[in-house]
Amino acid sequence: MVALLACAITAGIIWGPVGGVLLGAAGAAGTTVTRGVWKWHHERIVRGLGPRVAALTTGFDERYRQYVLATARYVDVKGLATMGFAAPELDDVYVHVGLGPQSLHKAASALVGGEYDSPSRRDIVDFLDGKEPAFLAVVGPPGSGKTTLLRHTARRACDSRKRRRSIPVLVVLREHWETIRNGRSLAHLITSSLGALSAHAPPGWADHHLLQGHCLVLFDGIDEIARVEDRKAVANWIERQSREYPRNDFVLTSRPQGYREAQVDGAQLLQTLPFTVDQVRAFVHGWYLAVERLEASDPLDAVKARSAAAAADLLTRLESVPALVELTPNPLLLTMIANVHRFRGALPGSRADLYREMCEVALWRRNEAKGLPQQLSGNKREVVLRALAYRMMEAGVQVWPRDLVLAEFVRVLRRFTTTQGAEQVLADITSNGLLVELEADQLAFAHLTFQEYLAAAYVRDAHLVDALAERVDDSWWRETILLYAAMVRGDEIVAACLMVGGADAINLAFECADNDADLDPELRRRLSTWLRATMDDRIAMQDRHQRAQVLVVRDLRAAVPLSPSVSLCLEPLSDDVLANTPVTIPAAGISSATASALAKWADLCHRGRGRSVRLPRPDEVANSPLGSADTGQAIWVEDPGSRPFLWWSGDRHPHLVTGADILTQVDHDLDTPLSTAASEAAWELRAALAVSNDEWRFARQLAAMPELAQWRATDEPAFVADAWAAVASAGAAFAGWRLRAFSELASAITPFIDHDRVVTGETARSIRILGLILARAAEGGLRNQLIALTSVITLLEQRAGARALPESVHLAVEKRA
Repeated sequence: MVALLACAITAGIIWGPVGGVLLGAAGAAGTTVTRGVWKWHHERIVRGLGPRVAALTTGFDERYRQYVLATARYVDVKGLATMGFAAPELDDVYVHVGLGPQSLHKAASALVGGEYDSPSRRDIVDFLDGKEPAFLAVVGPPGSGKTTLLRHTARRACDSRKRRRSIPVLVVLREHWETIRNGRSLAHLITSSLGALSAHAPPGWADHHLLQGHCLVLFDGIDEIARVEDRKAVANWIERQSREYPRNDFVLTSRPQGYREAQVDGAQLLQTLPFTVDQVRAFVHGWYLAVERLEASDPLDAVKARSAAAAADLLTRLESVPALVELTPNPLLLTMIANVHRFRGALPGSRADLYREMCEVALWRRNEAKGLPQQLSGNKREVVLRALAYRMMEAGVQVWPRDLVLAEFVRVLRRFTTTQGAEQVLADITSNGLLVELEADQLAFAHLTFQEYLAAAYVRDAHLVDALAERVDDSWWRETILLYAAMVRGDEIVAACLMVGGADAINLAFECADNDADLDPELRRRLSTWLRATMDDRIAMQDRHQRAQVLVVRDLRAAVPLSPSVSLCLEPLSDDVLANTPVTIPAAGISSATASALAKWADLCHRGRGRSVRLPRPDEVANSPLGSADTGQAIWVEDPGSRPFLWWSGDRHPHLVTGADILTQVDHDLDTPLSTAASEAAWELRAALAVSNDEWRFARQLAAMPELAQWRATDEPAFVADAWAAVASAGAAFAGWRLRAFSELASAITPFIDHDRVVTGETARSIRILGLILARAAEGGLRNQLIALTSVITLLEQRAGARALPESVHLAVEKRA
């Protein structure tokens, strides 16, 4: 009877309730269907019923997909200390997590940084739903987006009915360890995890889809299985399921260390790739829009405008702190940065809070939220790392040998009651990505920022502020001191800076003061007094240079980001800076050599901050707010490998002196008393200009020569000499009073060449008239050069009478390669 019924069911004759009734009747008749017989027929029965199962379970398939969509609807923010009242929806903020092939021994395990062999970024869908099933092992450091990738992949599979494998199965392995340990099948795990929905699942539903190859199975977090032997057991179970159900796609995620200890045969290894600059921007804008839409009831246009402004503000603030920018490629750290900016206040003032949260999340908050066991509490782990960070700062290193790290751990662990040894603590901490093994027996923090923050926290806890006060002029300790001052009142640090003096210490004092709203008022007064003394001529030149250095560093801190690597100072170097800089500013104005020297000096002032200072590129100015204003200003710029030159806004070049300008000046010159030679020249020039253009073309030629009269060459220190050098050897071409005029012209020019003197009106008039009348008598190139000389003098006269120099020096700050 059993055999006949089994054959009937296998052939598709009986299904569901009918089969159940008949089998029940058979049992009542005294015939027992043994577990072994049923298991032997099981696969053939489900396959035989495939078409009917598909027809009868279509409704449940849709219900299941809705269940998956609901389960993976929101961003997973468990473990984050700072967040809004609701999590954003995943689809609103998701940014493609790039994947690339990678050797397991080279897979990055640090929160930031790492090496990546892959020349291109691939989407996970490129590897899935092909004719041949895929088995992927995706490894990545903490916070690199592995879980988010699986959740979003599950949602995408639900939305496509034309996929070969349109039944996504998302399995968080730590939540199903007991089921796996008891040897249950994947089909059982799927059904048992559905909760109330499992009551509506048709019998054999999971088995059917698995056997037919309809499933995309996503195993998340094998590294979250605590014990290594348990992790290996899970890996073996996954291998068995992939063999039992070989027609499906399988994806497994893990941190690199966890996967090294429990690899799965046959899986293709892929590494998650860090966010690109464009992805960082896309995430910040998407995240802010999603959060604002959750928390505001305003019209959508208003919400979009507000979120765009907030996102732009965050991105701008990030660019002002290179250490923060370097953390943004990690999606988890970027999420935390956005949360802190949105809900705790503007960065970078809250950097210390941000780094504290990052360390807590990496060390224990995330694991605690997931219910993972932790033998050593999170706070104690951080105490261990704080001590290590301080020792490394004292040693002046970013990399320490493993034996010294373990020795420090042993020293600190003696203070605690714990069964964990130093090796276990080290393995635990390195798995969280804050401390990484760079090479054999060499360890380092994932980023110098974490070492500096943890060292500052150690100083705070151990009351070692005196140790920092002794190092206020040491650039290695600068960030640690700033972070300490952000944790507590910075009075002692600022006082030490004022006592030590020196540009580096004073700059540190001002930065501490800018970040500390509760600074002692007397210290603020002393800083203000120090700054106001900048223009006092009674102060020694060395002190004035020092003040200029402080001022320029403050200006550089206000630079506005143009790109991830370049920021631009929208304000030019101030008169205070120019008056006190060690770079000599010619009386006639800033030349290209002077502009270049100022940029090099500013770079020296900014040393030790991870960025170089230079003159901006012309496209950087044009694409900045400076380029959008038609102010007529001229800005010194340079292209790589070339000499600086002037970029200007507006229609008229700032150094344009046309023939019409010169004629206007000459009309005034001829009515003014002149020297003897100049008077004779003026008499002839007056006669020449009085002749109509038809009879004498000199005036017309002069008025029509804007190109020759346009002097642009402020790219030499002695720029007057440039114009004079072209005509200095031409004296032999003149005779009589013209020779005397030429000699007087040479005498008038020489002081400006030798001493960079400012042009007076009287001297300019003489040079202009002498040059023009000699130009009338000359021919060809000599005539043109003499007219060019008069344009130079006219320009210098105009500049000498101006309140401010027409050219300005703006500085660009670029991340060092």
